[in-house]
Amino acid sequence: MCYIACVYSMTQVVKNNKLDAGLISKQIDLLYPQELKEPVKKGVALCMPI
Repeated sequence: MCYIACVYSMTQVVKNNKLDAGLISKQIDLLYPQELKEPVKKGVALCMPI
């Protein structure tokens, strides 16, 4: 397994070998400080289609 796939798996943001926006949002809520949550979620939303 490559490193980034391992990181995604360990942070529980992958479902069926694909990034899951809902899981990413949940992890952002758990791990990021309050002042960074919304900017990070906006960044994720912009990058998800790529």
